[in-house]
Amino acid sequence: MPIQETMSIDLIYQALYEALGLSDSSLQIWMTYTFAIIAAAHLAGDRIKGSTYKLVSGLYGLYAGV
Repeated sequence: MPIQETMSIDLIYQALYEALGLSDSSLQIWMTYTFAIIAAAHLAGDRIKGSTYKLVSGLYGLYAGV
């Protein structure tokens, strides 16, 4: 078995800040997509074909699941 080394406090903080930065950027992208979908559905909902609406809804649901 390999020898395990403990992480220093500085390394732990650095890893934590990097993880928080990644989650923040993911949240911003998620909120942008959500707003775009809501705005498009509200403004042009009656002009979007049913198949296109289902495709976008399915892709959004897939992205939400991931």
